[in-house]
Amino acid sequence: MSAGDAFEVGRLEQLQSDYGPDQVYHMGFEEDAHGRRTVRPLPLPDLADVLRRPSPPRFAAQIFLNLDEFPARAGHFLARFGLNPAFVRVGTARPDLLEVVPTAGGRRLLRVWDFKASQSARHEHFIQVAFYTFLLEEALHAVGLDDAYTVDTEWGVIYARQGPDEFRLAPYRLAIEDFLRFRATPLLQTPATEAHYHVNLGCPMCQYNDSCRAEADAGRDLSRVAYMTSESKRRLVRAGIPNHRELARLSDDDPRWERLRAAGHDLSVNLGRYVAVSRALDDGRPRPLHGLSLTIPAWESVRVILSAEQDPVTNTCFALGLKTVEWTDDEKGPGAREERSAPGTWNLEPGPSPSASRPRGTEHVFLLDDPLTNPDAEAQMLLAFLRQLNGLLLRVDAENAALAAQLEEAETPEVAVARRALDDVTAQLAELRAAYPRLYANKPDHQPLIERRQQLQAGEKSAKAALKEAQSQVWRENRRRQKRLHFYVFDAFDLTVLKKLVERHLFGAEPALLAELYTLVRLFPPESVLPDADSFRTIPGTVLVSALRQLVALPAPYVYDLRSVTELIPSGPDGRRPYAFRPPTGFVWRGTNQVAFERIHDVWRGQSFLPNPRDPATAVAPDEVRRRIERAVRDKLRATDAVVHWLKRDYRDSLLLRKEPFRLYNAFDPLGFQTLEALRVFAMLETSQAELAVKHLHTLPVADRMARFECIGGLRYIDGADTTDGGLWFTFDRAARDVKFERGEFDLVLTPQDAPERLVSEIDGQLFNSSRWRHQNYKVTLVDYDLRADPPRVCLRPDQGVAKFRENVDLSAVHTLDKLFVDYNTAKVLNVLDRLRQNPDLARHVHELLDIHGGHVRLAADHRRRGGGGRRVGRLRHPRRRGPLPDRGPVARLPRRAGRPAQPHLGAAGHGQDLHARPPAAGLRPGRAAERPAGAHPRHRLHPLRHQQRVEQGQRPAARLRAERRGHGRGQGDGQPAPRRRRPPAGRRGPRGAARVECSAEW
Repeated sequence: MSAGDAFEVGRLEQLQSDYGPDQVYHMGFEEDAHGRRTVRPLPLPDLADVLRRPSPPRFAAQIFLNLDEFPARAGHFLARFGLNPAFVRVGTARPDLLEVVPTAGGRRLLRVWDFKASQSARHEHFIQVAFYTFLLEEALHAVGLDDAYTVDTEWGVIYARQGPDEFRLAPYRLAIEDFLRFRATPLLQTPATEAHYHVNLGCPMCQYNDSCRAEADAGRDLSRVAYMTSESKRRLVRAGIPNHRELARLSDDDPRWERLRAAGHDLSVNLGRYVAVSRALDDGRPRPLHGLSLTIPAWESVRVILSAEQDPVTNTCFALGLKTVEWTDDEKGPGAREERSAPGTWNLEPGPSPSASRPRGTEHVFLLDDPLTNPDAEAQMLLAFLRQLNGLLLRVDAENAALAAQLEEAETPEVAVARRALDDVTAQLAELRAAYPRLYANKPDHQPLIERRQQLQAGEKSAKAALKEAQSQVWRENRRRQKRLHFYVFDAFDLTVLKKLVERHLFGAEPALLAELYTLVRLFPPESVLPDADSFRTIPGTVLVSALRQLVALPAPYVYDLRSVTELIPSGPDGRRPYAFRPPTGFVWRGTNQVAFERIHDVWRGQSFLPNPRDPATAVAPDEVRRRIERAVRDKLRATDAVVHWLKRDYRDSLLLRKEPFRLYNAFDPLGFQTLEALRVFAMLETSQAELAVKHLHTLPVADRMARFECIGGLRYIDGADTTDGGLWFTFDRAARDVKFERGEFDLVLTPQDAPERLVSEIDGQLFNSSRWRHQNYKVTLVDYDLRADPPRVCLRPDQGVAKFRENVDLSAVHTLDKLFVDYNTAKVLNVLDRLRQNPDLARHVHELLDIHGGHVRLAADHRRRGGGGRRVGRLRHPRRRGPLPDRGPVARLPRRAGRPAQPHLGAAGHGQDLHARPPAAGLRPGRAAERPAGAHPRHRLHPLRHQQRVEQGQRPAARLRAERRGHGRGQGDGQPAPRRRRPPAGRRGPRGAARVECSAEW
């Protein structure tokens, strides 16, 4: 709150400076004992006096609306929505700012502003402003100003750190009216004992959280079952299961079991886990779920643990944590497995060598300086973090590359012996053939020579096999010595914070930071740009909470927070207790894993923290607060490491992810223009995240994939039903009837259902096989469905033909059908950027177009959205209006960031509106790109004059470049036409935004 107050005071002072003190009316500032400045509230009668002036000020601040002072208007407000005054009263409200907007008709508009210290406006801010407009309408009637003023119900303004953001009010007013008129009364009429409530992930910051938890604990409410959804709780209560003690008694032979599984998607997937968690809550003992995890390897050579802490007030990441644990070879053997290397870390895995030693570990914590005084503080923190992380990645990559190079530079004694044996027998065979070029079986004297030749030929074949086996053994030993690296975060929110941090600075990064971001792209290269499979990577990281939910039912109520989980980890074989997460008091709130952002504000303001407000002696100085924040982050890293150790110790057989030697993609060549470089990084990161989203989906159990409609399970071949064109008919599980696969889908792969690891380990991520052939033997096209049959049937056509398919696939087994990730677009995008690199003049021209008018042309990260009926709607992103009036003066000249990250662009289907219900700019229509202005060249409509100048100067415009690219394919020289390819069917040309950098919370 104090940060928000300071932001509001600062913006008011700026408005006074811009428009003059007489144009911004307020009741002055007040300051408390801690130096916190706030704006005094402006009562409604005083506001009326101000507005009745012949020339009212342009702005009035901190309006205090209290309709209880006007009972008639309060009753009218409630009656407007059908609310009973006996049960409801109208509370007070404080709009931060009212703007007086003159109109042509003489009546002035009152436009509502609200100050928010967050980086940008959010939906809850828009709803708040919309509700203020309803109250303000009644307030104008109450003070008799309804004849001179009208509330602006079309536009509202949120003034966040990025500047004033004007948005349409209509959709938010409709939502408020719907709630008050149709939803509020049923909620109020429900008896408290029967009211539905649910304690979930969003509750810890609520002021009523303690009351709800106490009530849920007392009644053993189903909310205590970790990650149960509100709808599943409703269904269980309707089925006569009011609490988790009753749920613990439910068994799979109960008649309600199948009915509940069929009642909803969540229960169909998680009912068994909910029952196991309920039993764990009853007796306090963790229970294995006998599940499998394809996201955690049984061991790795280098473990990297990350954490990121979010400040929602400034919308920044205020702390980053990095812990590395690395196993190396020395004199220690496997007997040192239980030695402790650092707090919370045991040497569990022997590493890539049987003689692995206790690991070495490092810990780093990066804290954010005050972003209000240092605008580049977050970029500087990210740069320091990436330098430390990338230093590790580059070192491990270089070590593995050096080991791989030894295969070509050195030859082991075993290979040398095998090669000499082969050379010897090959020489003898060559000598025999030279001496007797022709031997005849009908000549008696040739019989011994023929037998000798056959012996030498057999010896040569055996020697070749021995050499190949010796070389394979060297290759396996070389790969065994190479290091495997894996990332861990405890909670998906940490990963989300990291992704958004990178996104915020991608397009505005300084060269040093952009160079470090390139290393991230080298870690996550899209499949389409890999020159060979040697650089392909398996799933790079794990969100531990997701793995815990698959592997173990814990007696931890509500959520699996780090504090509860580490306290439930059993002792090791030596009786030693694992590292528990016990951060300093007031630095991590109960039920969360994030360090309390309020503490970093104490540091920024130089203010002491009072753990006990009633005891001043408990005050913690700002320097000590900073030190304790660092300690909390370190504790989080160490506790996360303890959870990883526990899973590898007790659930090793369930961890099926096979890690490959860590490598980075090296074929990068900077383009020379920062915006184009950022476009390359963004395109590759976006595609990589889409690819990883598909691969993460493959790590889920078959039942979960089917419940998401992303998989067909239980495929059984129907013998004798083959079609004449090579189609094979299969029956499949009824639960997969609504799968998203359509007829003609060709990026599909068939894998055995009893070997779920094959999809991730062999199809998605096997190294040292050509990526083109990694899945070809299992790839099929969906030809047809027969959903009227019982069980339903599907016809699949193998890509390699039926005969080849039968050689590789056991049709007597039960299979699953999944979608592959195939990237059709990134290689084309990178090819265009590479052509720009080769033509600096053209690149500079495109760079200028992207940066035209100070950066007002923005690029939407994901401007494709589902329109009506599932149709994809694409439209260009128009820059957001910044300020409410054409004559905004200095407000309109607030700095605009040309490099702002792209923002989501949602709108009502078919109406061409964005998330604020604003219509597109002139010349834009829903479902299509910008229409061509009159007289503009179709390919240079942004700047036709510059295009004409370049044509007159003999320079090659973009239109000619595009024409030249039409005949330029991969592997073809300039000017050489590429062979025609069969294009994929419409709607099947790659992921097209299937997963965005800013949305996906998975690796």
